[in-house]
Amino acid sequence: MRKKHLSAGQTRQLVNYFPGVYDGRGSLLVALFLSRVLESRGIDSVERQNVRKVVSDLVHPQSENFLSDEGVREFNEYAFGGFEVLQEWFDTRPTSLDVFLRTFKRRIDEAIPA
Repeated sequence: MRKKHLSAGQTRQLVNYFPGVYDGRGSLLVALFLSRVLESRGIDSVERQNVRKVVSDLVHPQSENFLSDEGVREFNEYAFGGFEVLQEWFDTRPTSLDVFLRTFKRRIDEAIPA
């Protein structure tokens, strides 16, 4: 998958807070995100100085979403990457949630061998 760099202005509105059912799970989502970032950068959890640098760059505990501006940008790049993958699944862009869900389920069913 190609990595598309998004500016802070493009990503800021995607994750300012964790909506709905994710509201109480923000810290878990950030922990999973940090785990993935560390893995993608080849940083082992015992490398305290490197882990501390990544966390200090990406996390801001007082923000509503626990992320710094850089953390928001990177978090949203992951989300946007998933969005791009989903877009490739659809022949035409779904026009409603119902169409999206039915098409998504059909594509999942097709992808999973019976």
